Amino acid sequence: MLPDFPTIKMKFRQALERHVDRRIRQEPLISQIRRERQFEGSRMSIGGGDEPRQTSGYKELVGLLEVPTAEIISKGPSAFYERVEDLASQLQEQQVRMMRADIERVVKETGNVVDAKGRPLTFEVFEESLDKVWMDFDEQGEPQLPTIFTTPELGLKLRTKMAEWFSNPQYKERYERLIERKKEEWNDREGNRKLVD
Repeated sequence: MLPDFPTIKMKFRQALERHVDRRIRQEPLISQIRRERQFEGSRMSIGGGDEPRQTSGYKELVGLLEVPTAEIISKGPSAFYERVEDLASQLQEQQVRMMRADIERVVKETGNVVDAKGRPLTFEVFEESLDKVWMDFDEQGEPQLPTIFTTPELGLKLRTKMAEWFSNPQYKERYERLIERKKEEWNDREGNRKLVD
């Protein structure tokens, strides 16, 4: 009978899991999401304030980590680390795809989609987009701007246009008025929150 090393195997597995988790969290979209560990239950819910709570089940992410026996014999534990990047990429891709699908579904349900209907990308379209979302502010009163989901091409175009718009004093003033209005809305929301004893 061959010896089994359960403690070593457990520590090795935990190290691999931490590495995969860190690697997945490097993705820009995933890195912005706050995580909370749940130790029991088969469902989760999100929402708050005046928004209705949404309940959903957990979704499974599956990745494949194959390491040939010959590599394990010749390279030892490092054989696993060489293959773990592929596993992390698989899981990362699945998670982003799932999140984008959920975000798309929710924004359609809530009406937070801005369809330019063939109009060119203008400051007015950008302003309309920001007007549709809740905005939070930090302790210094600075806005926590939302993440905008676009295609890579539109994202590049938007960055170029934003630099152009913010160098225009009229657009800059309109943007500042919008932010001020959003801050008032945020102050109203914060002032109307029910505090728990």
